[in-house]
Amino acid sequence: MWREIGRYLPTVSANTRWIVGDGRSIDVTADPWVDTVPLRCWPTMIDAAAVEGLRVFDLLARGELVWDDARLRQLFGGYLTERIRSLPVPGCGGPDVRVWGTSCRSRVQLGDLTGVIQQEHGPGQDYTWIWRSGLHPKAALFLWKVAWDRLPTRAALSRRGWEIPAECGTCSVEESVDHVLFKCMWARLAWLWAGFLPEVWRGRPQFLQMMQQWLVRPRTCQEAIRATCTAHQIWLARNARTFGERRVSPRFVAELARVQALEIRSSSDGPLIARDTWVPSLLRQLLR
Repeated sequence: MWREIGRYLPTVSANTRWIVGDGRSIDVTADPWVDTVPLRCWPTMIDAAAVEGLRVFDLLARGELVWDDARLRQLFGGYLTERIRSLPVPGCGGPDVRVWGTSCRSRVQLGDLTGVIQQEHGPGQDYTWIWRSGLHPKAALFLWKVAWDRLPTRAALSRRGWEIPAECGTCSVEESVDHVLFKCMWARLAWLWAGFLPEVWRGRPQFLQMMQQWLVRPRTCQEAIRATCTAHQIWLARNARTFGERRVSPRFVAELARVQALEIRSSSDGPLIARDTWVPSLLRQLLR
């Protein structure tokens, strides 16, 4: 019996993550703490030599239990820096705690394990086409997170123990990835201003299917890039509304996405650098 139970220990381990306490027990790249996937497995660009052997404790300001913003910007790109900054750090310190990936519970329940095992043995989605599509790495990473439902929506953060409402701030319904990008009234206005037909943004499965079809055709590849940029700008605008930053209109989001897509296309033949934060120069001018 114990041998049978032991077969699933790697499965349990692979679906857990760390909640930061004092940060001394967590390896920055080897342990899952930003998500259930260790940073070394993320399809993004990190200065591996600079972070090798660091503990999360090393990312905190000296003598304080707050993130060292300057250190984060030095080591990571803009997206990952903001993702880390959004993680809560307890003011009282205390040990780091390993929990089940989709909750804040340190004990694994039978239902959790059963669900994971069923997913592993059942037919799963294949989203490797995203990385074979030739998309800009930052665009591909965002699309990959949409495909795997990995964006930190209100509903996801609420399930992880954050004291925030799970409902969309605009529609007062549970904020899922599907809702915030495609179902929300605000998002729908942005898609209309962008000029895409409703079948493109009817929902997450339809959107991903359309992107897969468009990206393999030279005639529609640029539209796929613009659609991905539109979804990304809708997400960024949602973040601004959620965290009290500068608000933009749905029409402005559509224009930002158009400019972003053009700059991604024009830079696709040039070299990419690790510090690229996917904020083109024309976008910076528009945001001033």
